[in-house]
Amino acid sequence: MHFVQQGNTLTALITNPRRTEPERSDISPLLILYAEDRNRLLNATSQRAVAKAYKTQISYVRDILRPFGHYLHWDIALHQDGVCRLPDTFEDWQRLVLQFGLWYISRPGTKATLKTLCGAGRMCVRPWLEFLQEDGLLPLGVMLPDFRLPEEQGSHGSPQNPRLLGEQPAKPTRDDEPIEKVREPLDKTLAGPIFWHTDAEYLDQVETSLRHRDQVLADVLDDYWLRLVRDYRRGQQMLQQITADDWCLREQNSIWQDTVTLTVVDKNRGQYQKQLSKVLASPSHPEGHLWGLRMMQQQLEHNNDPECLRPKTLRQHPATRNKFLAASESTPIASLLSASTLPPQQAEFLSLEQLYHRFLGLLSNTDMVVAMALLIREHANLTPEALAGAQLLNVRGKSYMLLSDEGQQIFSVDKPRAGSRKYAALTPRAARVLRHLQRATAPVRALLKRAGHPHWRYLLLGVTQVRKNVNGLGHPSYLPPKRLYVTAAGSYKFSLARCYPVLANAGLGAGTLDFSKIRHTQGVLAWFDKGSVRAVQKRLGNSYRVAIEHYIPESLLQAWNERIIRRFQNTLLVLAAAGEDYLLEVVDMPNLAELHRFLAQLVYELPAGRSPIADKLQQLYSERYHIDHAGQPATGQAAPTPDDLLHLRLSPNSLALLLAYRQWAQQHLTPALQSQPDHLTGLTPKHFIDLGGMLQAAAQNDDIGKALRESLNVKKLQRAYGQAESKVPELVSRLTHLSLQPTNTEHTA
Repeated sequence: MHFVQQGNTLTALITNPRRTEPERSDISPLLILYAEDRNRLLNATSQRAVAKAYKTQISYVRDILRPFGHYLHWDIALHQDGVCRLPDTFEDWQRLVLQFGLWYISRPGTKATLKTLCGAGRMCVRPWLEFLQEDGLLPLGVMLPDFRLPEEQGSHGSPQNPRLLGEQPAKPTRDDEPIEKVREPLDKTLAGPIFWHTDAEYLDQVETSLRHRDQVLADVLDDYWLRLVRDYRRGQQMLQQITADDWCLREQNSIWQDTVTLTVVDKNRGQYQKQLSKVLASPSHPEGHLWGLRMMQQQLEHNNDPECLRPKTLRQHPATRNKFLAASESTPIASLLSASTLPPQQAEFLSLEQLYHRFLGLLSNTDMVVAMALLIREHANLTPEALAGAQLLNVRGKSYMLLSDEGQQIFSVDKPRAGSRKYAALTPRAARVLRHLQRATAPVRALLKRAGHPHWRYLLLGVTQVRKNVNGLGHPSYLPPKRLYVTAAGSYKFSLARCYPVLANAGLGAGTLDFSKIRHTQGVLAWFDKGSVRAVQKRLGNSYRVAIEHYIPESLLQAWNERIIRRFQNTLLVLAAAGEDYLLEVVDMPNLAELHRFLAQLVYELPAGRSPIADKLQQLYSERYHIDHAGQPATGQAAPTPDDLLHLRLSPNSLALLLAYRQWAQQHLTPALQSQPDHLTGLTPKHFIDLGGMLQAAAQNDDIGKALRESLNVKKLQRAYGQAESKVPELVSRLTHLSLQPTNTEHTA
C-alpha cells in the first residue's frame, strides 16, 4: 500500500493479486490534515498493512482512513485556519479518540446498520488505534473505544437472510398495506403448505423439497457443462480441417482471398453461376467459419498480448471484413449455429464473439460460475472465495492436482482464513469438470506465461474484462453469482437462468440461488442422510462448533420455530373463534378439510391436563372428533402377535442393500410412489426408507436410548455398518440400471 497526491487528490494504491493494475481508492478528505501529521499517519498505516491480505488493506482505506478524513471535516474544534493538526496533549488525544469512536457508529450519510459499524470498529478501527499507540503516534494510556455489542441470543440467521436453496428473503410489511386471506395453500417456506401435519411429515417434506431443488440444479448444471464440452470438441474437429500449416502457407504467400462460385438468381437472366473473390473469414466463403477459428487459434498460440482476440484487433487482419464479429453480415456464423449443441433459444443469447470463443474453448464468466457451482455442490468443503481464487500451479509451476495410490485425483485450494489448504478427493463429476478446465485453459495459460502476466497460475482463466469496456484473456477479479439466476436482459444476457427457465419454475431465482446457498444445502442434506453433525462437519470442512452453530441444525431450527409459532397462533385462533361462522376466515388453513385435519391433530396431540390450552381444546372439540390420545390404545385394538414383530439380520450385505435402496428411492421415487403400498404385503418403499434411516442413525450415534438398546445389538450393528458403508455406492449404481422384464415359463403353442 502506498499513497500518491496529485493536486487536490490523494489516492491510495493497493496491489490486487487478481488484477494487473493496482486498486485505486480516493482518500482526499485527509488533505485537511497538516502535511507532516498526514505523512506520519499514512506511514504508520502503510507499515501496519505490510504482509496483510488484499481485502484487509482495502478495509484499512474504506473503514479507517476515509471515515477518519470525514471526521476531521466534521469536528470543527480541531480546525485552525482551515487546517487540522493532530493533538499534542494527552487530554486532547483522549477527546479525539473517544469522539471519533462515537462519531464512527453514529455518523450521518451511511446505510450500514449499528451491528455492521460496531463490527468494523471492533475488527479494524480499534486494532489500528492500538498499532498507533505501539508506533508512538498515539500516547500510551489513552482509553480506546470499545465497539462490542451485547451478543444476540438465538439464531445467527434471520428470515431476511435465508441460507438454503429456493428460500426467498422475507419482505417487511407496511402499516397501510391491507392483509388479505390467502385462498391457495401456503407455500412460502421450505415445507410448503403442511404446517398442520405431524412432525415427521414436516421434516420429510423439508427434506423432499431440498432434494428436489438440489436435483433440479444438478440436472441443469450437468446439461450446461455437457453442451459446453461438446461444443469445444466440435471446435477442435473444425480446427483439424484447416491446419496450422495451411495458415502458414497462406501467410507466406499473402493469399487471403479465394475464388468462390456463387449461384445468382436474376429475374431477367434466370439462374446462373458467378465467380467472385471473397476473403477467407467471410460469410460467403464455404469455409469462412473454419478460417475464422484458425485465425483466432493462431493468435492464441503465437501472440503474447492478452488482448490479441479483441474484435478491433482481429478486424485489422486482411482475412476478415471490416465488421467481423460486430455484424452477422460480415461474420460466418450459420455453420457454427448449426454445429452447436445449444438449442436455438439459448444460442440467441450469445454474441458473435462469444460463439467463436465457445468453439475455441475460451471460458466466459458464466462458464466459470457454472464450474464453481458444480465443484461446490460436489465438494462443499471448498468455499466460493477459495475456489474463485484457486490456483492450478504454484510459483514453480508444480500442479496442485495430485494423484493418490489408488488413482484418485486430489485437488487443493488455499483458504486464508483457515490458514491452511483444503483438500478434496474428487468425485467423478468434479474430476470431469477440472479435466475440461485444464485443457480449455491451457492455450490461455501458455499465452499469459509468455507475456509474463501474473494470472497464468490461476485455475479459472478465460475471456474477462481487463479494463473498462475492454475484454481480454486473464483471470476475473470477481465472479458474480448473478450469472446463475439473472433473467432480465442487461449486462448478464447469457446467464444460467435465462437458458434454463426450469430453475425459476423450481423456485431457484434471484435471492434464492447463490454459491453459499448451494454449499449450505449440501450440509443440510448430509445431516438428513446420516443424522450426524460430524457428517456435516466433514462435508463442509468446518469445525464441529462451526457446523453446529452456523449450519446444523440452525436452518432446520428456523423452519421448525416458524412451524411452532404459526401452529400456536392458529391454535389461539381456533379457541377464540370456536363456534363462530367466520372461523375459516381468520385461520391460515385454505379450506375446510385442512381445518378439520388441524383440529383433529390438536385434539390427538394435546390430551386434557397437559395445559390450560389443552383443557380448553378438549372441552370444545374432543366430542366432535373422538380421537384417542397419544399413548392410549384405541378401544378394541388387538394385542400385537409374533407376526407383528420385525426381525432384522445384521449382516453387512443385507444392511448395505437396505442403505443403497434407501438412497436410490429418495432420489428416483416421487413422494407418491414412496407411499404406494404393495398389494401383497401392504408395505411401502417409505417403510424401508425409514428403517434404513433409523439403523443408520443408530450406527452413527453413541447417544442411543435404553429402549432401542434393548431391541438392537448396537455393537454388532456398528460393526456391520462399518463394513456395509463401502458397498453402498456400487449397489446404488446397480439399482440405477436395474429394470424389470416379464418372464413366461409356460410354453405356448
